[in-house]
Amino acid sequence: MADEDSPLSTFVQSIRRDLNCVSDMDRNVRRNSLQRLHKRLTQKQTLPPTPVLQEAWDNDILPILVKSVSDNAESCRELAVQLLVFGIQNSIVVEQTMALCLSPLIERIGNLPMKEDSEEVRLLLIQLVKSLVLSCSLEMLSTNLEPIVQILKSSLADQYHEIKKEACDVIHSVIGRTKNFTQQSLESLLKASIPNLKHPHSKVRLATLQGINMIMKCNVPADTVSALLIPVTEALVFDHSERVRKYFLESVAEWICCGFEESNDNDDHVNLSIFRTKLSHLLPLLICGIFDASKEIGSTALALAENIGHVYTTCATNRRHNSGTADDAADNEMEYHLLLPSPFKERPGRTCCIMVQDFLEELIPHIKNSLQEWAETTKLYGARLLLAVLVFAEQQIAPYLHSIIPTLCSAVGDNNVCIAKLIVASSHILGWQTSPSSWMSQIVGQVSSSNASSVQVANGLVIMSGLLYGTKKHTGNDGLAKEVLKALINLNLQFNSHASVHNQTLAILQNLLKVFGANYSTCSSDILFILVQIQCFGSNLSQKQAVADIEKALADVMGFTSVRSLYESQAELLLGMIIADHETWSTHVHGQALFHAFLQKISNLAGPYLERLLPVLKGCVQPERDPSLRLKLLQILDELFEIEELAVWWYSLASTVLGQIILPCGVWRVGKIGAAIRHAAMVAFGTFLRMNLCSQHDLETHLLSDQVLPVVLSCLEEDYYVDVRIVTCHVLQELLRISGNSLTDKQRGDVQKALQKRLDDSSDGVRLRILPAISLFFRTMPSSYSDASIRSFAANILVHMDDSNVEIRESVFKALQVCTSLRPAILEDLIKSKRDQHEKTEYCDRLLDQAASLQIMEATNA
Repeated sequence: MADEDSPLSTFVQSIRRDLNCVSDMDRNVRRNSLQRLHKRLTQKQTLPPTPVLQEAWDNDILPILVKSVSDNAESCRELAVQLLVFGIQNSIVVEQTMALCLSPLIERIGNLPMKEDSEEVRLLLIQLVKSLVLSCSLEMLSTNLEPIVQILKSSLADQYHEIKKEACDVIHSVIGRTKNFTQQSLESLLKASIPNLKHPHSKVRLATLQGINMIMKCNVPADTVSALLIPVTEALVFDHSERVRKYFLESVAEWICCGFEESNDNDDHVNLSIFRTKLSHLLPLLICGIFDASKEIGSTALALAENIGHVYTTCATNRRHNSGTADDAADNEMEYHLLLPSPFKERPGRTCCIMVQDFLEELIPHIKNSLQEWAETTKLYGARLLLAVLVFAEQQIAPYLHSIIPTLCSAVGDNNVCIAKLIVASSHILGWQTSPSSWMSQIVGQVSSSNASSVQVANGLVIMSGLLYGTKKHTGNDGLAKEVLKALINLNLQFNSHASVHNQTLAILQNLLKVFGANYSTCSSDILFILVQIQCFGSNLSQKQAVADIEKALADVMGFTSVRSLYESQAELLLGMIIADHETWSTHVHGQALFHAFLQKISNLAGPYLERLLPVLKGCVQPERDPSLRLKLLQILDELFEIEELAVWWYSLASTVLGQIILPCGVWRVGKIGAAIRHAAMVAFGTFLRMNLCSQHDLETHLLSDQVLPVVLSCLEEDYYVDVRIVTCHVLQELLRISGNSLTDKQRGDVQKALQKRLDDSSDGVRLRILPAISLFFRTMPSSYSDASIRSFAANILVHMDDSNVEIRESVFKALQVCTSLRPAILEDLIKSKRDQHEKTEYCDRLLDQAASLQIMEATNA
């Protein structure tokens, strides 16, 4: 027993009353007592020497405070814990404190649900645990690891974020002092920590990572890491906090190397095996971080990967020595640097390449599975990982193309633009790392599959374009080029209305030019054929520009001074390709559209090939062929007639064109379709005559054989479409202009009847357009034409000079002026007899004056 006058006795007596009151029934008394104790114990100038305080603490103060930890009043519990923390921080030996405190700590916060309901007190309690951990002896700590682990597990599950952070700090402190944990304890701590990696507070996630980092330093088995940690840490690669992402990548690097650097010669083999196992699980996380959104983090991840690669290759003494790193020429090396994505500024180090290449067999399936998941972050993880692996794998990736190509084709269509961009970048790198012959057949098979939709085809074309973009210049051969072009020709016919297919086709053609260079010349006709395909199905402004660029580049490669010269050199071959299947053309087969686009492209260069086109045109306008096709071909024919430079070529073919193509289409057939065909035929016939593509001799030959007039006159009788009558008026006008004076009397009589009938047409449009033909009829009539016929025709026309339509009155007047100039006496006599029947006599008087003047002139000349 201490002497009553000793410092210990004196000190204890000074606080005895407060110590006794801590057990009072009244909470206020207990609280006040604890407050006084707190004040007394925290005033260092009034405290006894440390040995005295230590003895008083262990024997008198500590038991009472430990009991108060379970007080019913929150304020009392809070004060008691604060005093305990203070006592630990000011004690020489805390073994007694730890022995007494662990039990109430476990009771209050060691089990879920926690008995302690105050967040503030729980925070103080976990801080108390931290103080105990830092202050106790190593032996005492090792003895009490299990209860501490139990408390930490519960605290990590606490809803209060500050408690979670404090618990992680305690883990850091404990493991910083001892690593003598059982595997079960480590696994339980790891399980308790992992949910906090998804906590909304970035500071909690960072603290959790720091705690897990310490746990991993205890050599957690690789299987445990794979089963528990890897599935949840993938998301940390995309954490919103840059601090978290950077620390995570640094932690992954530490986890990989943890324990390996400390190995000795006797256990090198065992540790290398563990090292490889860790790498297989953790390496994907690290190299995925290379393409972090932050350039700084990406550079950090790359540097960490390079360092680990150095460690790996230094220790893996049985590693093969061929890394697969290409030894390219300087110009190719520069080209590759342009392809490399940031943060790569040059080829990756050889050691890191070796490391990644050793794990390709595990990495490729992992990437494929990630890209097939529905979660966006998982797919983004897979896309980043794929790009990183391809950069490091170099030529060693070739054996895995059968798996990578379909994966690329599938993933490039993702709705997430970031994923799609990463996949395209991957195709660029893959194109560089491998030769076209190693993947060409496979990618062509992907896009040529009969079951592929337009979207799948477009995706495959994106990858094909990317592979070609990355391929080294001038490394292809014409056999591979023809394989690609054959597939593109079929695709653009099959998916003619899909702009995405056309866009990617153009990109492929541009990249093919780069890859195959001069070898491309043997495929020029196929390329031009594809360009015509794209244009015939409609193209926007950007597509037109792309087509023009490709044409110019191809012309340069082949040594032509212009695109026109290029097409001129290939026109015959292209024409053969386009018309090869003309017998199968229909509405649903787009050969005629291709034919049209080609003719528009070569335009005035088509002359030498017109004779070759005639059988195609003739065959396609036959009555048994598709009506839409017949209309389209007649439209094409009309457009060709309009090209002035082709006139000399048409001149020699006029008889065939007229007799075998145009006139048969003008023959009357029942129905709307027949009327539409007749209209198209008359439009083409009118252009044919207007452009003077037929000699007078050829036309007269057909007139004499009655091949022309019956068709034209029947079209003037068209009942269904007034437009047919209108365009036929123009045809008849041109016929009279060219061969009007060569008509027989019978033909002229038939024409006169038709003209007279059209002047009585129900459509003013027809009446107006027939009057120029009437003028030509009078102008071309022979002098032997009977006066009776002229008088009868003029009398019927004269009636319309009083028409309500001013244009018709003017046109009738002009026609009668022509007649008057040729037969003034007949017209003078006729007009005088009819003048009084006209409401307006102005035109009659002008014609009479003309007739009188002409007769005076005739008399004078006579």
